[in-house]
Amino acid sequence: YTPYNSDFVRAIKNIGGAKWTGKCWAVPEDAADAAREIMKSVYGMDDSPNSETVKLKVTVLNEIYEDRTDVNFLGKCLCHASGRDSGGTPGTGVSYISGSPSSGGSVKNWESRVPEDSVIILTNVSKSLYDAYLENPEEWCKVEVIEEKKSKEQLIAEKEELLKRIAEIDKMLEE
Repeated sequence: YTPYNSDFVRAIKNIGGAKWTGKCWAVPEDAADAAREIMKSVYGMDDSPNSETVKLKVTVLNEIYEDRTDVNFLGKCLCHASGRDSGGTPGTGVSYISGSPSSGGSVKNWESRVPEDSVIILTNVSKSLYDAYLENPEEWCKVEVIEEKKSKEQLIAEKEELLKRIAEIDKMLEE
């Protein structure tokens, strides 16, 4: 199960035996690792529960659009349209604070559009995907991390993971 992303759909179709069930993509068991690699390349993470994520505020400085496909950014669908007059819809984990996704263009050459001055909140963005983005940022937007306070339980779990990793490193250093 993944959020809808046209890049993911194109890639998963290249796995032999991959099928859309009407609810999710199913792949043969021996192709699970390949499916996870596609998830990592598109979403920056796979289905492992320990993937670190960030919450981002994206301010669109210049209108962006894609011809006959979705506008995707950092593994999220900013705008999905299916025709000139279909209108646009945001994907999972995408919330417009201002502005609105739309469609346009001509009947045969329609576009998915995200207007200038839109402000969008992206949740559960892969931290590794965001870090890679920082090495070569886009000019059409300004991206800021929204710091979220962690609960006591989250902090305890994070501490346990870090202590476990420190113990692993200590053991490697002893060898």
